[in-house]
Amino acid sequence: MTTIGVVIDQKCNIRCAHCCFASSPQSELHLSDDEVLRIVDGAARNINVDTIAISGGEALLRFPLILKCAQIAKSNNKKCTVMTNGFWGITSISADAKVRALQKAGISSLGFSVDDFHEAHIPISRIQNCLNACRENRMQCSIDMVVTKNHTGASLLEALGEAVLGVPIFRYPLQRVGRAVSIPSTDLFRPEDSSANLHCPGFQVTYHFDGKVYPCCSPSAFQETYSLGSTKEIDVNKALHTVQYNRLFSLMRKEGFGWLMDHARLDGVPGLPDPPYINVCEVCNQLFSNAEFLKWLTTSETIKNEK
Repeated sequence: MTTIGVVIDQKCNIRCAHCCFASSPQSELHLSDDEVLRIVDGAARNINVDTIAISGGEALLRFPLILKCAQIAKSNNKKCTVMTNGFWGITSISADAKVRALQKAGISSLGFSVDDFHEAHIPISRIQNCLNACRENRMQCSIDMVVTKNHTGASLLEALGEAVLGVPIFRYPLQRVGRAVSIPSTDLFRPEDSSANLHCPGFQVTYHFDGKVYPCCSPSAFQETYSLGSTKEIDVNKALHTVQYNRLFSLMRKEGFGWLMDHARLDGVPGLPDPPYINVCEVCNQLFSNAEFLKWLTTSETIKNEK
């Protein structure tokens, strides 16, 4: 069973300094309601899909659409999740009403983007209201936190207090994509053992607001060279089949990027990334942005002959 991602919109009610999608209130780049519903319906009807994960931008700016997506998923016995910045938790009453409506429609869990960068725009009290509403309504929720050396989120978590008790917290190192390219590289976490495991952590077919379908949910993967095709042309069955049987994707799973780079270096491919790395997603981004590496992939006898 697998998850299908749908990034419906670049538009967001805030403009964060670290945003991987460079989202803003002014953006008009999005998937239409009809297109989103078609994608969600196709995913919900696919026997290999377990969960439909919706995000933005700020997905809940299109609240009626999210309710329709949840209802489609629910009617097909599939889970539906939403990532949000929690802007709607203005009061405890409004947060409770929103959570109840989402839960009734079929949303199975909410992920909250909460970190030092978001705190500059979203009052802590709103996040507390959202988390408390989830607890009171037994709605599963989690916190997704982007961190750097100077933005660890420690004081934010302390300020959230009892609202975070029992809530899973996932901390991710910032990647320099989108608006985050302005973040100094010296502020990024680069573990010394980062080259020890360069296997792709997993593929998740993702339909993106730029009109493309990607084999991965990482922001680092959202570039033309990594696209499976147009959202209007690639249905869920075709996308899942490609991810499963594509030779390159199979090698990325089986051998990893370390293996690919070792062979590319032996063949004299220039510009390959050197450790330490932020994570494997950074390596993937740099490789698929390297024209010489892409050329090598299409001509290498090693790639052609590897079983």
